[in-house]
Amino acid sequence: MTDDEIKEFDQFLLDADGLEEAMDVSTLDGFLTAIVCGPKTIMPSEWMRWVWDTEKGEETPTFKDHDEAQRIIGLLMRHMNGIAATLHESPKD
Repeated sequence: MTDDEIKEFDQFLLDADGLEEAMDVSTLDGFLTAIVCGPKTIMPSEWMRWVWDTEKGEETPTFKDHDEAQRIIGLLMRHMNGIAATLHESPKD
């Protein structure tokens, strides 16, 4: 993701209705790195709820519309894929 996209995603996490205990981007980086590095594949349907609610994994964001939902979830998945690519292609960097 670009720096602007990271800022956009982080701002969403800070401001979204329905999210009191969402991760910030720094926490998200570590979380996604652990998921990517782990021995088992964890599906987004299992881990994504913890991005929105680090305490109980129960809260979900209230998106303004379908387009916003697609944009934010797309950014989240791109971020995870970027971390995975970095770890698989150049793990020593």
